Amino acid sequence: MPDRPETFRCPNCESTSYQRVKVPRANGTIYITSFYCCTFCTSVFMDPIAFTRVRQDRPVRPTMNSAGTPYQHWAGINQRRKERE
Repeated sequence: MPDRPETFRCPNCESTSYQRVKVPRANGTIYITSFYCCTFCTSVFMDPIAFTRVRQDRPVRPTMNSAGTPYQHWAGINQRRKERE
């Protein structure tokens, strides 16, 4: 697929590194799974390149108003709602 990204970038935290998920067994050996995880936010996925593609296909998040964080945004809406009542 020619439009696949060539480098990994986590869609959750923007990290560029990942590793295989390894699970220690009771007998002390290490089982290497078919999963990968982001080394920063520990999101788990099967295909690093497909996981990167999720970031490219994600719709752009609407910008917040001058209130700042989403919590402050909703707090402002609730406050205005209470004032109308």
